[in-house]
Amino acid sequence: MSSACVIGSCYDRVGGPSGLAGAAIDHATSLAEAGWRVDVVTRVGLDASGDAARAYWRKAGVDDSRVQTDPDLGTGRWWPRRRGTDLPWIESGAAFDNLQWDGDLASAAASAALLVSDLTGRRNAQARSTIDRVLVEAPAALRVLDLTGAGVAEVATDSAPLRSGLDHAELVVVDAPGLHRAGLAEDGSTASLRRRFRGTVLVWSPGEPIRIETSDGEAAGTTPLPAERHPASAFAAILRSEGGGSDVIAEIERRFDEARR
Repeated sequence: MSSACVIGSCYDRVGGPSGLAGAAIDHATSLAEAGWRVDVVTRVGLDASGDAARAYWRKAGVDDSRVQTDPDLGTGRWWPRRRGTDLPWIESGAAFDNLQWDGDLASAAASAALLVSDLTGRRNAQARSTIDRVLVEAPAALRVLDLTGAGVAEVATDSAPLRSGLDHAELVVVDAPGLHRAGLAEDGSTASLRRRFRGTVLVWSPGEPIRIETSDGEAAGTTPLPAERHPASAFAAILRSEGGGSDVIAEIERRFDEARR
């Protein structure tokens, strides 16, 4: 069974679709359902939402032993719209913003064949530095950045989260809402993203096969599997195989080796 590490945001949705969300929830549970052994790395509060997140991971078979608990900050709270904008918003000072480095994170990164993070989890400098350090500790892993609308739940006020995320990624998963929220939309294409990122891109669109683009923006083909209802589930479907996804990772790496240089 292949090992994956998911590191990033965890929040509770308020005033909209109820329930937990964020990369630490969506990608971790989707990959576990697809047959991966998953370590999740995030930070939650000493509150009901934090307890619910831990119960959710354990029920899904996700290892939450590296999830940190913040004594002062609460689990993130998501709202469907921030005043004056049409964008969703996560309250500042969420527990995941205060993710701290410790030696356990290095061991999780070193054993991972796949490492997934999201842009929202990088919005704070403290968490961003920790996530980047984890990625540096995982040179053998395929490092994936989630830029779907779900992965970009809040637009950062500066370019640092996006810049550092792209600098440490080899593969990006994106959809039209994510391009817009990250300030990368350009005629519905990935052209603006391509000026900043030289790796492989998986373009997700509801009800359509997932398009695979190489570093020059050319479509290298589509997956044989249609996109599922949630981008995290669709991404897990790409990596699904009897061996837990390792063969598919090897194929992606082989086909797009030039794009990853």
